[in-house]
Amino acid sequence: MRGLGRALGTLMAAGLLVAASGCNVFDDLTDRFKTCEDTPVDLVNSEQTRFAVNIAGPEEEFYPDNRLESGHSRRIYLCLEKGNRKKFRVERDGTVIAVVNCVASHSSYETRTVSVIWTPTGIVCEGW
Repeated sequence: MRGLGRALGTLMAAGLLVAASGCNVFDDLTDRFKTCEDTPVDLVNSEQTRFAVNIAGPEEEFYPDNRLESGHSRRIYLCLEKGNRKKFRVERDGTVIAVVNCVASHSSYETRTVSVIWTPTGIVCEGW
């Protein structure tokens, strides 16, 4: 009976050790099994548009930080692999004026930078 109590205590201590290490264990496992590539994505408001817009990437809200004046851009990083669809939205004066789903079509994004560009004729996915 004493051996069982000692074994149980050892198991509980091991469990606490894993719990105390937090999510780092799971983050490491996630990184190890990740098949997509962290890819730079340039969000661009073309200089031909002549007005400022907000361009939001996947899972982003519209904030002052993603407001782009005409001719300006900002860079985000997305984990991309062939077949992924990523949704981008453009807002002006509190109204969403365009939505596009860009589809990753390359097997490797190691040396690529892809773009989402707001133009006078709409939103365009380039290099995807």
